[in-house]
Formats: sequence, C-alpha cells, structure tokens
Amino acid sequence: MISLDEQTERDFFDKNFSTYISPIDRIDKYFMDYLLLHINKKLMILDIGGGGGQFANSCVKNMPNCKVTIVDPSKKMLDSANDYNINIIKIQGGLPNKLNVTETYDTVHINNVIHHIVDTSPKLSKKKVYESLLNIKDTMNSDSKLLFGDIFYDGHIYPPISKFLIFYLLKIQNILGYKFKDDNFLLGLNVCFYSKYELEKLINDAGFKIEKTYKYEWKKSYKTALLGIKRYGRIGFILSKMN
Repeated sequence: MISLDEQTERDFFDKNFSTYISPIDRIDKYFMDYLLLHINKKLMILDIGGGGGQFANSCVKNMPNCKVTIVDPSKKMLDSANDYNINIIKIQGGLPNKLNVTETYDTVHINNVIHHIVDTSPKLSKKKVYESLLNIKDTMNSDSKLLFGDIFYDGHIYPPISKFLIFYLLKIQNILGYKFKDDNFLLGLNVCFYSKYELEKLINDAGFKIEKTYKYEWKKSYKTALLGIKRYGRIGFILSKMN
C-alpha cells in the first residue's frame, strides 16, 4: 500500500509527464561519455527516475550489451518509454524506500530527481535524501559507480537561502491553488534544492566518494536576484562506495 505522499507524487508526474520528457541534458551526456569507456562490458544499469526512457534508450543504443532497469513513480512516464527493447525493464517505484528492485547493479544513474524528494520542511527533506542515498547504495555492487546529477543553487551570504525561498513559495502556491507567473512553478510541484556544498556533504555522509565532478552554470536574471541566488546550474558526480 502506498502512502498519501507517494500517491500525490504519482498524480503530479502523471499529470505533468510531458513536461518532464525531454532530450538528455549535458550532465547525462557527460555520464554517457563515462559509460562508453565500458562499451564492451555487459553492464547492469539502474536508472532511477528515468521514466521517459531517454537515458535508458541512449544506453542500449550505444552499448548493446547493457541492460537497463528504469524505476519511476509515474505509470504514464513509464508507458512513454520504449516498449520494444528487451534490454529495458520498467518498474513503478521510487525513493526513498520503494525502489522495488531485488538485484544489484554495476551502475546506478539518478539525474534531476533528488530535488523532488521532499517532506514538510527543508530539514526533513534533506533527511529523506540521505535515506534515499543509503537505499541506493544497497542496490550497488562493491565496485559499482553512482552517476548522480542535480540542480544546485548557491545563495548570497548564506548558500542554502534560495532553497528555503523556493520551497516555501511553492508551498504557498499549492495551498492557495493559484499558479505563480513562472513557467517553472507548476501547480502541485514540491521541490527542495541544495547548494553545491550541501550536495557534496550529503554524498560524503551517505558513504560515497566523489571521483569526478562536472558542473555548468546558468545565466542569472532579475528573478534569480529576487530569490537571492548567487550562482546556479547543474552538477554531476561520478561516485563510488567508500570501503
């Protein structure tokens, strides 16, 4: 039986699934370049939150020997993924503790997912992310790699300030049932972003070692200034489990 929070998440992504189906981004291209070093290896890949199948399709296209398991909370997202490739398995599930997989994997991929793992406050959301990382670690072999990507926001003076503003603005929007005039503020959306430092600390606290980092920043605007953003963009990490 799923919880009310899990059902709310499923309903949101089922309703907005077309918004989240897009070509792989620069972080995923960076991850793909890394995976292509193992093109002749029969990799078992777990793609968490990869419902649309873009990354999975790219994997099986470029690495015919690999097998990819996609886990996503949205049935509509999963239904939009490739049904015809025997090397892609689709499972409905999600973080922090409902991945619904029993195997372990050579590579785990999670990009643009962590900020969707939310609770009633930023502090509790961070605990949920930490729990999620521990559960991800349980799906990995001893020498597996975790390809971890997300958006980061660094605020002025106090780096996490932007996440608090965005978190509670969305809460207010959803309570009022009135969408703010910003394309990114979807009605029903709940997110909790982190600064670069916070992401690195979560990674280390969960028992992962950062092997490589790739980052790019977006241009700032008057909106980012109002939200107290000093810098923001996307960041990707290639991680291994600490001994």
